[in-house]
Amino acid sequence: LAAIAVPQYQDYIARTQVTGGYGEISALKTGVETQLVIGNIAVDINDTGFTESNVISNPVVDFSAGAGVGTIVAVLNGSVSTAITGSTITLSRTAAGIWTCAITTRPTTWKDTYFPGNCDGTI
Repeated sequence: LAAIAVPQYQDYIARTQVTGGYGEISALKTGVETQLVIGNIAVDINDTGFTESNVISNPVVDFSAGAGVGTIVAVLNGSVSTAITGSTITLSRTAAGIWTCAITTRPTTWKDTYFPGNCDGTI
């Protein structure tokens, strides 16, 4: 029983941590949108209200191109499962205000079951 339960539990933990990291950087979209509405087109991490995390480190917010186009990028490298360490979550915003998500970097131990809803491997 343990031979089946332990790997399943480890997969559950990894999937939960990816979803948690996705949730953390998705929350930054509100800060980005607020800054864009008030006319700050060069939004960075300091404008989003980000607080430290034990799942992601130093997310990068880059809207320097203007026109509301930019990205929020975070690496899962805090206290996370080794199966997902180094995975990169990228949220991209178009000039029309449409956000997309992709896991743009994945370790060889990545499993497709780790993808959170509405976030796949391509932008």
